[in-house]
Amino acid sequence: MSSRLPVAAPPRSAWRAEWLRLTAVCAVIATAVDATLLERKKGFFTGGFLAVDHLRSAPEAALFLGASLLADAAVVGVLVAIGLWCARFVPLTRTARSAAIIALAVAPLAIANFISYELQKYLGDAFDIGLMFDLTGRSVEEFFAVAASHLGSPLALVTGGGLCVAGAVWV
Repeated sequence: MSSRLPVAAPPRSAWRAEWLRLTAVCAVIATAVDATLLERKKGFFTGGFLAVDHLRSAPEAALFLGASLLADAAVVGVLVAIGLWCARFVPLTRTARSAAIIALAVAPLAIANFISYELQKYLGDAFDIGLMFDLTGRSVEEFFAVAASHLGSPLALVTGGGLCVAGAVWV
């Protein structure tokens, strides 16, 4: 019996495996954060007091989580691919590269979740972003001018978080 050394995976296969692994990790993180915020705000999984919309059975919860995981994977998959492409040009260890790519892929979803959660907490369920946009004369500049006074602390939090992630990746 001859012993053969394992053949190294072709670069495309290795890239695909890393992309799948990082996409799965990012999708699980995004889905877990989404599910936690939905449960905390609306009692989506347990029903809660006066909850209008909630899941009534384990199969409904599993179906919802599966669909959410698939949707999150579709979004973060593109961002992971961009991160993998950009990481080719930066000399990082494998762990640091993975951490940077996960941060890059999850950050837009985390920021969107944070903003929508904070907006709903501040304005309630009656808030309609389309109506607000119409009230500003469908002007993006006016929309941001009105919102600018309320964006200071979230912007500082996002900037600080980004600097912490960049520092952690750098080290």
